[in-house]
Amino acid sequence: MEYLRHGITLKVKGGDVTFILIDFNDIDRNVFTYGKDVKFRGFLENVKPDFTLFVNGIPLAIIEVESMSEKESEKRGVDQIKSYEQRSFDLFKLVQIGIVYGERKIYFPTYPNKDRIIFPQVWKVEKNRKKVEDIFDLLKPSTLLNVIRWYTFFKDDGRIVTRYSAFKS
Repeated sequence: MEYLRHGITLKVKGGDVTFILIDFNDIDRNVFTYGKDVKFRGFLENVKPDFTLFVNGIPLAIIEVESMSEKESEKRGVDQIKSYEQRSFDLFKLVQIGIVYGERKIYFPTYPNKDRIIFPQVWKVEKNRKKVEDIFDLLKPSTLLNVIRWYTFFKDDGRIVTRYSAFKS
């Protein structure tokens, strides 16, 4: 997370150069892509989220798609993402958001921890003076980067803190 927040500094001829991995200030300088069924190394077996969202080649969000007509199908998607967190710790050093598209469209911060309780949320936006569910708004580049930058969680000296309280720009 430190690299995402501040970039990577490398020694080159003539001094140190810092490479910014994600440009939070000028969104258009980033490349947003997705992959379907991309395999990631996992413990015991690899993991393969339905969709992985990449920013500049860095996996930041995963989406599990479940039946929209099946009651509480989103629970299966949450369980799937939780199992990915346990099996592919390295992937979840980078992935910050899990999204489930099922009967309900929900999201939650990811963090590989067996004992963590997940409280999925519904993403709502204001349209015509009403709050309406719109998970696709969360996936817009500007919204996604704002959430990643200011509202996700990371490990800092053994503590879990919100990026909002720890981000210094």
